[in-house]
Amino acid sequence: MIQCRTGKIGLHRGDDPKALAESFAKTYTLSSKMKDSLVTKLQSLLDKYLEEEKNESTKVSKDKSKKAIKKKEKEVKEEEEAEEEEEAAEEKEEAAEEEEAAEEEEAAEEEAAEEEQAEEEEAAEEEEAAEEEAAEEEEAAEEEEAAEEEEEAAEEEEEAAEEEEAAEEEEAAEEEEAAEEEEVEYEEEEVEDA
Repeated sequence: MIQCRTGKIGLHRGDDPKALAESFAKTYTLSSKMKDSLVTKLQSLLDKYLEEEKNESTKVSKDKSKKAIKKKEKEVKEEEEAEEEEEAAEEKEEAAEEEEAAEEEEAAEEEAAEEEQAEEEEAAEEEEAAEEEAAEEEEAAEEEEAAEEEEEAAEEEEEAAEEEEAAEEEEAAEEEEAAEEEEVEYEEEEVEDA
């Protein structure tokens, strides 16, 4: 009757298949042929494990590389979008500043135009007032001159009236004197006749 014994061998990276096989063969009393077969089997399993690990590592590395590329692409895209947003914000701000500057310039021009118009209106009013004052002064001067002329005419008229009155008085005196002389002559004639 053959008695079977089983055992487990844990394989890890860096293990020596020969040392594992010798330890296992010593524990379970294996023949040299079985030990050699076990070494071959262990080496094959270890090579397979390492190959799978390598493939898995390569896959992980590729996945990581893809993820890194995608992450980098995402970062680049986000940076580009951020730059575009920043550029758009700067353009918007610049446009707002230009609009504000244009509004300020327009307001300044309107204010200057209003000031100029106000100055022109004030100058026109002053000129009109000066012309009215000059006209009033001229009219007053003309009225004063007319009054003086009227007064002078009245004086001349009064003087003429006085001269006429004097002439009339002189004429009356002469007529009276002539009448007296005539009366005297008449009296003398009457005396002579008597």
